[in-house]
Amino acid sequence: MDVMMGEADNKMLTPVFPPILGAASEDLIAQAVTEINESKTPVLLLGMSASRPETAQTVRTLFANYQ
Repeated sequence: MDVMMGEADNKMLTPVFPPILGAASEDLIAQAVTEINESKTPVLLLGMSASRPETAQTVRTLFANYQ
């Protein structure tokens, strides 16, 4: 049975607000820094480019405070 072809009674989930593409604003970066610093065990979901050496080093530097 293909569950994708079946009917569902629930409403489809949609984003609360449309994503903003491109570089983050300084305000959003500051907000992210605050939330990361206040978290007990921060987790980041990183994209494919996170494996680039310069990006990986930046992420290591970011999380150096949590080891």
